[in-house]
Amino acid sequence: MQRSEMVYSAQTVISSVLIVLVSFFYVFSAGTFFEVGIFPLEERETFHKSFHTYVFDPFVDSLIMTITTLAWLAISVFGKSRTISLLIYCAVALAAFGSNVPTLLVMITFASLPVIVGFLICNRFSIMKISTRHNLTLVFFAIFGIGLGGFSLLLSGSSLFSITLDVTDYAFQIFILASVLSPALLVFLVAGSTVKLLAMRLFNKLSLKKINSELSSHKLNAKIKILYLVSFMLMSIILVLIPHYPTVNPENELVGSDSADYQRWMNKLSSSESTEFFNQIFFLQSSGDRPIPLLLIFPIVQVFDSSSAQTIDYLPIILAPILVVVVFFLTRELTSNDISSLFASFLTAVSFHTLIGVYAGIYANWLAIIIGYSAFVFLIKFLKIPSKRNFIIFSVLVFLLLFSHVYTWTILTLFMFIFLGVAYKLKLFETKKIILIALILTLSVVIDISKSIFTDSVGGIEQDVLIAGTKIGTENVFTLEKNLIESIQLFAGGQFGNILILSLCVCWLLMSKLYSMPNIFIGVFFSIALLPILFGEDVIQTRILYNIPFQIPAAISLTYFINRPYGKPIILSISILIFAMSVKSLLNFV
Repeated sequence: MQRSEMVYSAQTVISSVLIVLVSFFYVFSAGTFFEVGIFPLEERETFHKSFHTYVFDPFVDSLIMTITTLAWLAISVFGKSRTISLLIYCAVALAAFGSNVPTLLVMITFASLPVIVGFLICNRFSIMKISTRHNLTLVFFAIFGIGLGGFSLLLSGSSLFSITLDVTDYAFQIFILASVLSPALLVFLVAGSTVKLLAMRLFNKLSLKKINSELSSHKLNAKIKILYLVSFMLMSIILVLIPHYPTVNPENELVGSDSADYQRWMNKLSSSESTEFFNQIFFLQSSGDRPIPLLLIFPIVQVFDSSSAQTIDYLPIILAPILVVVVFFLTRELTSNDISSLFASFLTAVSFHTLIGVYAGIYANWLAIIIGYSAFVFLIKFLKIPSKRNFIIFSVLVFLLLFSHVYTWTILTLFMFIFLGVAYKLKLFETKKIILIALILTLSVVIDISKSIFTDSVGGIEQDVLIAGTKIGTENVFTLEKNLIESIQLFAGGQFGNILILSLCVCWLLMSKLYSMPNIFIGVFFSIALLPILFGEDVIQTRILYNIPFQIPAAISLTYFINRPYGKPIILSISILIFAMSVKSLLNFV
């Protein structure tokens, strides 16, 4: 009996390995045959070209897939089904390779994976089992993903030491090929979140106790949390320094697109008289839309003797680790789960905020995100447990946000108003607390409007209304695909097109419970992007998308995998691949 179990186990392992192998070759053959349009980032430029990559060459790849499929049929299929399938597939294969007819070669190539999947589906729903179980297939996909990600990191690491390896980065090729699905995933994510929120009205009689009982709670030892958090902070610093590494950037070129603009603003401030200094910051430079970032950057530039633009270009080494910490506390406040919070902090190091922040040099936006997310922490704290301390800190952070970047303030304030409205409708929190928060937000709106009326500085609401008038319209529905491609696959090196992070967010959407407060919070964020996605141009879309904390739902998805069979190798595989693809992008930022 023991021997039969061992044979069955070996059969399952071999069968699973063969499925992974066929799938790997199939991806490259299918992508090349259909000439799928991809958007790779190479030396800071995002190119649109057709996918054309084989593992070896068309003939060898087809031969390997055919032999692997025959081996799978021989090992995995039972009884008459095995005999019939082997005879048919073998006959077609011999005809294809013997005659070397292109049509037959294409047929045998593209029949390989569907034949296997067909048997698996029949086996799943058939009363009589016709093939072996494949419980280990996901594990071997995960192991293969770990290998591909590790190999990609090896190739990236070699370039840091000026070692050129003429080897295809298969992980990156699969990544950019799969990323063509990113616009569709984003639309599904935004639309699905909106539908789920609208369905919340079915649960509007749930009590606060019922809703809060749905929050998972998982605490870790304080030393472990600090160790991981410090590690992720250091990782974020190392990552943002990659584009500045001498072998990557031998000419010491600026990485951030806006670094030169900040240098110009700093030069104006340096040459201004003391009486004019604050007037320059709050009203004149950049039309007064980001006074606090300018006020904070100015002394940093004055301390260092190097070129102000180069100094400014290194600001991500400060902003990235701070955002890692802030997202950790925000996720913990939302989920009460330390594991989810650590996952979120790791993903923040490789998030859209970090990578786009480095590429575009949008330091005021980045700082505003940090302040805004910090405000969310105390917003949730106050709504859960009201205290003067939480209310005062939240209020101060909202006004700091207003003077950090008015466009970010507009989006995050709109989000908070909608979240409060949903919370009031579903009776998530006491009405009095919701009203107090709404009053502070309203006061910030009054200050913004007054500032734009009585001074020459930019008002967030005023400017967003003007932009909406020119960038939002029903005609954009007919150019939706073009706008999404420009926003997701072209803007800032196509960083919004990260298929791994978007796929994790879709997993969150499919697996999340409707009546969980963290999911309501995240759902509102995605929902406010619905109208810009459908009716806005790429400028509006990217402004909204940059403010959404994609890393939090992605982290929740990773947490779902922990207690599932073979979940840990899947988590490790996804994490390594995300990290490897981020390093690959950063190497191409110069």
